Amino acid sequence: MVIKIFWFYLLLAVLIGGCSSFQLAKRPHNLSEKSSESEYRAFYEVFGQRYYPLTSAIGFTQKGLASWYGPKFHGNKTSNGETFDMYKMTAAHKTLPLPSKVRVTNLENDKQIVVWVNDRGPFVKGRIIDLSFAAAKALEFDKKGTEMVTVEVLTSPVDKNDNTALRLYPGKIVYQLGAFRIKKNAATFRELSLLKLNGEFKLDIVENNDGLFRVWLVLSKNEKLLNDPYKFFEASEISEYKRVY
Repeated sequence: MVIKIFWFYLLLAVLIGGCSSFQLAKRPHNLSEKSSESEYRAFYEVFGQRYYPLTSAIGFTQKGLASWYGPKFHGNKTSNGETFDMYKMTAAHKTLPLPSKVRVTNLENDKQIVVWVNDRGPFVKGRIIDLSFAAAKALEFDKKGTEMVTVEVLTSPVDKNDNTALRLYPGKIVYQLGAFRIKKNAATFRELSLLKLNGEFKLDIVENNDGLFRVWLVLSKNEKLLNDPYKFFEASEISEYKRVY
């Protein structure tokens, strides 16, 4: 009888232990990491990939492939709550602040348009901006589907609390080349960028008030490259940058 009771409690302990282990395995182990991350920088997730919208896009310029969207999304809500109208001059971008006013140049025919970015996308690898049908038609690639373009921010919401550049570099021109959560990654990116710039310019790693490590290119106002920043960055094979101050 004693032996039977012993085996009963032993089996019960195993079952309870097994259930406890199963429940622990089902718990989301990265919940605290996601919460702490969202506290210092907002992000959204599409198809399992996270995107971190910029808090400021002063001087932002980008070169890459543009596409367009139209009838399938006409009348739907955009990411900032507006109703998408394929016949208006609007666009979608993955990280620019909403709304941002940008100039888009078709590199094939040099035609230019100005559009408001009020949506998120395109979520297709290799594409940087999704234009409305009207915008694509104005750039004359609506029948082609995609085209190489440059995107230049004209006006954009500004993070008024971010005065780090003004405080650290008064009287200078500052461009941001990248931002990283891990300082080691920022340092590696800085070294690679210095190689592209032939080591001729000042590149600093700055920790801002949002926990990110930013790589900033600091310039004097009389630098020759400021006459044509786009040409300079293109020649240096730096595709993404934005003017901070």
